[in-house]
Amino acid sequence: TALFGRSQGGLVAALAAVGQPAQVSALVLWYPALRLPAAMRSRFGSGSAVPRAFTHRVDGRDVTLGRRYVTDVRDLDVDAELTRLRVPVLLVHGDRDADVPITVSERAVRLLPDAVLERVPGAAHGFGDERFADAMARTEAFLTWCQVLEED
Repeated sequence: TALFGRSQGGLVAALAAVGQPAQVSALVLWYPALRLPAAMRSRFGSGSAVPRAFTHRVDGRDVTLGRRYVTDVRDLDVDAELTRLRVPVLLVHGDRDADVPITVSERAVRLLPDAVLERVPGAAHGFGDERFADAMARTEAFLTWCQVLEED
C-alpha cells in the first residue's frame, strides 16, 4: 500500500506512514508542508500567544484557523519522525514554490533513509495544470518501481 499527500496532506501522510510501518510500502509527497510545526512555533512562540482564531495561508489561499490547529502540531518533531521511515519516499516539488519552498523537500531527502527528490522546473505550489501530467508521470514511475503499480 502506498500513501500520497500534497502540501499539508504530505505532512499527514508522512506521519501516518511512520505510525503504521507494516501497512505502508511506499510514500509519495508532493510539495509537503513538513515545516508546518516549526512555522507555528516561530509565528506564535509560546502556546499562550496563539489567538482563538487567526489567518494562515494554506494551499495558496488565506484560511481562518483556530488555536487547536496550532496546539495539535506545535510540538511535533518532524525531522525525528522522518528518520524513522523505512519505506521508499518520492518527493515531488516545484522549484518556484513560494508557499512551501523546495528547501523543505531538500532537507527531507537528506533526513529520509530511502528518498529521492524530483524537481519540477518552473512549478509553484500545486504545480498548475501544465505541470500536473509531469508530476503524475514521475509518481506513476516511482510506484511502478516500488511494485505498488503494475507495469502496462
